[in-house]
Amino acid sequence: MKRVLPGTERRLLRILLNHRHPETVIGDFEEHYFELNEDKSFFTARLWLWGQIIMTMPSFFNNLFYWSTAMFRNYLKLTFRNILKHRGFSFINIIGLAIGMACCILITGYISYEMSFDKYHENANEIYRVATFISFSGRDIDGATNPVPFGPQLVEEFPDVLESVRFFDAGKVVISNGKDTFTETGAYYADNSIFKVFSFELLKGDPETALLTPATMVITPEAARKYFGEEDPVGKTLKVNNNLDISITGIIEKPRANSHFTFDFLTSYETRLAGFPSRRENWFNWNSQTYIMLDREADPKDVESKLVDFNKKHIRDKIPNSMNLVVRSHLQPITSIHLHSKLEREIGVNSDIRYIYAFGAIAVFILLIACFNFMNLSTARSAK
Repeated sequence: MKRVLPGTERRLLRILLNHRHPETVIGDFEEHYFELNEDKSFFTARLWLWGQIIMTMPSFFNNLFYWSTAMFRNYLKLTFRNILKHRGFSFINIIGLAIGMACCILITGYISYEMSFDKYHENANEIYRVATFISFSGRDIDGATNPVPFGPQLVEEFPDVLESVRFFDAGKVVISNGKDTFTETGAYYADNSIFKVFSFELLKGDPETALLTPATMVITPEAARKYFGEEDPVGKTLKVNNNLDISITGIIEKPRANSHFTFDFLTSYETRLAGFPSRRENWFNWNSQTYIMLDREADPKDVESKLVDFNKKHIRDKIPNSMNLVVRSHLQPITSIHLHSKLEREIGVNSDIRYIYAFGAIAVFILLIACFNFMNLSTARSAK
């Protein structure tokens, strides 16, 4: 029975030797290996064999690198010679393919950006906005707002709802620092729970109390520089609408560009409720955006189904039947709002998923045209 080298060592030698007749050379290795095994020891024979394998490696990699580099240089020379020889053809062919690929890459980048909206929040998969359809007295409203007590009541009654955040757009407000006065549009009222639900970093201030009490506000670094220059704004006040002094309790980072809403000023929601206690229990003032954060194990569909009885208990049963009121609430994943939501009273301007489909089809079409053009021209020249 013929004695052969162990399988692993034999395969390595076949690769490293790169010989026209590897079996002949390996046969010499086998003969000497088994002589050492018999005359000395198995350990000595294996040590010798692996020493031969290791000594073969430098020449193998040197030859591999040398010939690969040589062939690559040769291919480059042929390529440049052909390009210089057929300048017009090469320019049309290469530029056509390059422009097509560049357009495809740019469109892909745009699509990727549009699809990334609001995904940077740590709890993005658990954050939902409550949207409600209302029909009464012949009028239908499919809106993104809810009554003031809607969110807090959800947290109280639904164990799966961990937190809620209310937003109210303050519209155009006049803000003054005592010297300069500006009309601002990026101002909202918000609950202090915004720091638990969203991943907006509070650069200065305490996230546990920054928006907890009336007449408190957090501002972005851009707004801080606009009104206070390089001074620390925390502890200072701004006058809003010429009648309300609001204390700055923190600096909050500005929402990223890929967010479905943005702001420069966040005033505590308690500021809006102060002096108007009836607003806290007013279920018929539909003007607040309501965001909720569900438990990771919660099923959004199950929560939605429970909203039917919730709305009946707090809204429908308090309205006369003569108004024919219909109230239906559903949950919108925060990551789908930018491309899939077209409701009344949106908190920001959204895009449309149809644009993504259209641009995606255009990108594929452009790339296919560029590839066909490249292949057709190459085939036409190869015929000569």
